[in-house]
Amino acid sequence: MPDPILPDFSVDFKNMTKREIMIAIGQDSGDFLQNSSQVDFNTNLFGDKSRRIIKFILDEIKSNKLKYSVVNKKENISVLIANLYRVIYLGLRDYCHAPMNPEYFKEKNIGKLTKGKIGFNGWSATVKIFKQLGYIQIVKGKEGWLSRIKYTDKFYDDVIEKFKLDPQDILKIKPSITKKNSKGVEVEVKNSRRTYQVIKRVENYNKLLLSTDITPSKMDVMTEKKTPFANRTYTRRFVKSNLKLGGRFYGPYWQTLPKRYRKLIKINGKEVVELDYNAMHLHLLYSMINKSLYDYYSFAEEPYTALGYDRKIVKFAFTACINENCTRKNVNQVLGQRVSKALPDLFERGLPYGKIIDALADNHPQIGSMFYSEIGHEIAYMESRVTDYIVTVLTKHRIPTLSIHDSFIVGKAKVSFLRIIMQEAFTKLRYKSIPFIK
Repeated sequence: MPDPILPDFSVDFKNMTKREIMIAIGQDSGDFLQNSSQVDFNTNLFGDKSRRIIKFILDEIKSNKLKYSVVNKKENISVLIANLYRVIYLGLRDYCHAPMNPEYFKEKNIGKLTKGKIGFNGWSATVKIFKQLGYIQIVKGKEGWLSRIKYTDKFYDDVIEKFKLDPQDILKIKPSITKKNSKGVEVEVKNSRRTYQVIKRVENYNKLLLSTDITPSKMDVMTEKKTPFANRTYTRRFVKSNLKLGGRFYGPYWQTLPKRYRKLIKINGKEVVELDYNAMHLHLLYSMINKSLYDYYSFAEEPYTALGYDRKIVKFAFTACINENCTRKNVNQVLGQRVSKALPDLFERGLPYGKIIDALADNHPQIGSMFYSEIGHEIAYMESRVTDYIVTVLTKHRIPTLSIHDSFIVGKAKVSFLRIIMQEAFTKLRYKSIPFIK
């Protein structure tokens, strides 16, 4: 009888994580089942490589004489490959969480979500065919339905390496506009002349961006892991079932990148410049009363000044106090929680946010009465009209522009034109208080 294999008692288990201990004692191969991310059924392969990759997979199925008779083969293959690349290669996850339960597809209404292109039968057959091709390994989850999958070396060699996949080869498909009711529940956007015009402008903007080579720079591992590279189009998000509330442009991954990485983006191989409206929301409040901030402040003065606190803290406090769910009674609690997450380097316990806002209101008596007035959605709509004007004009001139809400990125050669249009937007919209552009 062979001697039993004893654990290595020299290992310092005290300073190890639970997963490291499991690996050390042989209960885990090194892959962490919980380190996974859900399949996004609206993320697909995109661009010139898509057709070639799908043809290659179908040829492999045929040459291996495998049975694969499902509807929408190409769409299912596209979604599976895009998610394997997105979750594991780009997202640095060990597994991709792939639903294999028919009830899940019914509950989440995946068919409607994907406009009838992805259903349980076609999806489960595609996952199984990839396993037969040796492209994935499957680990069964709860009740054998919800499976975690990971790609093999063969998939990496045959697909990722062979076709030189990069982040621009995948795309998350999203609507041009969305609308939520007063409870925050998304509701149907009904066809009308107004919605058609809004949708068409966003569609034209997105089409230009998708035909543009927008290349991110190299970034640190954690930033790259969190960056949703498949998100490269915009959606205008309206609220309270009202197309005159909200409406800001959200979506692309570059909106969430730190500024140090945004400035390193290249558009069609060219270096970029980002222009920013200074104190835009303050200017919009002044415009609401048909006045200009510069009637009371000089260009050289900093408008976000209050009790000597950092500008970022003051601006953050101001933005919160004009939105919903922020009152004089709860302002310190609300802002304490938000600042700790959004500005951890500046967070201090016990900061008197209420006093900061009161001091800012004293410095801007013309608009101070609007603080705590819950007009954030109206301000967001005014801002979104500025964005709409700028991106529509530049799109007509075939100039790719990356909107970051109150700032805009273009190739260096187009920065002078962008500056002109940013100034023109306030004039055309009859917003009297025009911010300095920096």
